[in-house]
Amino acid sequence: MYLAGKMVVAGPFAEQKDPTLRGLCLYRVESLEEARKLAEGDPMVQARRLEVEVLAWWVEKGAVTFRLPPAAAGK
Repeated sequence: MYLAGKMVVAGPFAEQKDPTLRGLCLYRVESLEEARKLAEGDPMVQARRLEVEVLAWWVEKGAVTFRLPPAAAGK
């Protein structure tokens, strides 16, 4: 997903007490439905070890930057 330019960044939370809320993934997609579909494809989600909650995140353009792989930078 990262090389395709869909996943911007992902990582676990430190000291999270809720075992189903263990990390965050930021996707670069056109809709919440597309983000949900990508997240629900995760093997840990499919095994019901993790749950998916999808939220829109609005941030001013340029306020936060993430490096994209060269193949995805133009997408």
